[in-house]
Amino acid sequence: MINKKFLKGALIGSAPVILLPSIAATCQDPATKNENSNGDQNGNKIGSNGKIDDVIASLKATWSTLKDNEKENAITSLAKAMKSDVKLTQDQIHFLISQLNKDVGTFGAVVWYITSVESLIGKAQSYEFAKLAFNKLKESNKDKFDFNQKFNEQTSKVEATNSKSLPVVFMDIDETVLQNDLTEASAMINGGYSGAEKEKNDLKANRFAIPGAVEFINYVHENGGLVFYNSDMNQSTAVRDAVKENLKKVGVKFVQDFQFWMRGSMPYVAENESDISDEKTKGMSDDELKKLAERLKFTTNYREKPWITWTNSSAAYRLGKKVYKTDRMEAMDKNTEGFKLMGEKKVPLKTIMKIGDNYNDFFDRISKGKTNSERVNSFRDKNLEINKYFSIDGAEVKHTVKKDNKYTLEKVTNPWKQVYVLIPGNSEYGGWLDKLGYGNVYNLYEEILKIVKNSKYQEGPKPENNVI
Repeated sequence: MINKKFLKGALIGSAPVILLPSIAATCQDPATKNENSNGDQNGNKIGSNGKIDDVIASLKATWSTLKDNEKENAITSLAKAMKSDVKLTQDQIHFLISQLNKDVGTFGAVVWYITSVESLIGKAQSYEFAKLAFNKLKESNKDKFDFNQKFNEQTSKVEATNSKSLPVVFMDIDETVLQNDLTEASAMINGGYSGAEKEKNDLKANRFAIPGAVEFINYVHENGGLVFYNSDMNQSTAVRDAVKENLKKVGVKFVQDFQFWMRGSMPYVAENESDISDEKTKGMSDDELKKLAERLKFTTNYREKPWITWTNSSAAYRLGKKVYKTDRMEAMDKNTEGFKLMGEKKVPLKTIMKIGDNYNDFFDRISKGKTNSERVNSFRDKNLEINKYFSIDGAEVKHTVKKDNKYTLEKVTNPWKQVYVLIPGNSEYGGWLDKLGYGNVYNLYEEILKIVKNSKYQEGPKPENNVI
C-alpha cells in the first residue's frame, strides 16, 4: 500500500511522479484501451496485481485531506507531469479530458453564442434580412395569397378570401425565437444536455427572446402573414401553455393554440387512432410508448386540428418522433381544403418562409442524422438547389419524395416562392454536432485532426474552387 503521507507530499510538491505511470495506464489511446485493459504501456499487468487499485484508494484518501489551494497545485503538477514525464500522446490527453468532462469542447461555442456582440449582431441582422425577404415574397406571391388581414390581440377569426391561401412563416423556437441560455450553460457543468432538465426550464416560461425575433413576428402578423411554430420541443399541454405564456411575456401580440406544430402535433390521422388518444397514453410508461410508436402508422387523411397536445410529455416525444418537421410543414401545403383555425371554417395555408437556427429546420428528412460533409453536400447539390432558398429572392417551392430509399426534392404543381432564413447557426447543440456526440471533446479533437490533414489547405484555392 502506498504511504498516504508520502502521497500527499508528492501531490502538493513539484513532481507527483509516483502515481503517474499507473494513472497513465487508464488514459490509453481509445483505439487500443480495450485490448490492453489489464496492462500499462509497457505491457505490465497492473490491474491483476492491484497496483492501480492501491493508487486510486490512496489518492481518494489523501485528496480529502488537501486544502483547496493544495488541490489546485496538485492538479497543476499532475497535468504538467502527465505531459513532460509520462509523455501522454495528444490522443491520450484528449481522451483524458473527455473522461473528466465530455462537453468541455463546446464551452467556447456556448459562451460565444450567448454573450458575444458578434452573435447578437448576426441574429438581429438576420431578422432584418427576413423582413426584406418577406416584403419581396408578398409582392411576388400576391396573386396566390391573401395578405389583407392583420393578426393581433383583437383578432377573433381567421379566414382567407377569393379562394386564396394565407401565407405562413414556419419558425423554430429554441435559439430562433427563445434563447436556451440557462439550459445550455448549466448542461456544460452538470454532465451534459438533458431533455428533462430543459423541459423544467421551459415550463418556467421565463426565457429571453432572440434579438429581432419578436419584432419580426409582430411585423409578419401586421402585414398579412401567420407565424406557425415548428419545434422539436415536446408538445405536451403544459409545455405548449408555458411557451404561449413566454411568447406573450416577451411581447408577441398574437398567440393562439393553432400556431403550435411542435413534436407531437400530427397533420395526418393515424391508422390506430384510438390507441394513441391522450386518454390512452397519459398513464403509459416510456417503454410502453416506444412499443406503441413502433406500431404507429398514418393514413393520408388530414386531421382537422393537427395541433393536438398530450398530458404525458413522453407520449409527445415518442409518438411525435414519427413525424418530421418537413412532414408537418409539407402537410400544411398539401391540404388544399385547409384546417380549422378559429371556428369551423377551414382555411387553406401555404408556407412562404422557413426560419431556424439549425439546417435541420428546413429539410430534416434530407439532413437529419447526417455528417457535416453530407449536410454541406446537400446544400450545394445542383439538383436539390437548396442553396437558392437562402437568397433574398428565394426559389419556387419543392417537396420531399422518397426514391430508391433516399429522400430528394421535386417541384410541385402551381408553385409559389419561398425564402429560408438561418438565424446564425446554432453553435451550442445544432445538427452539426449530431455525429460528433453533441460536443464530446474527443470527437471534436478527431475532427480537428481531419481539418489539419486536409490536403486542400496545402494545395490552396483556385478561381474555380475558391472555398473549402
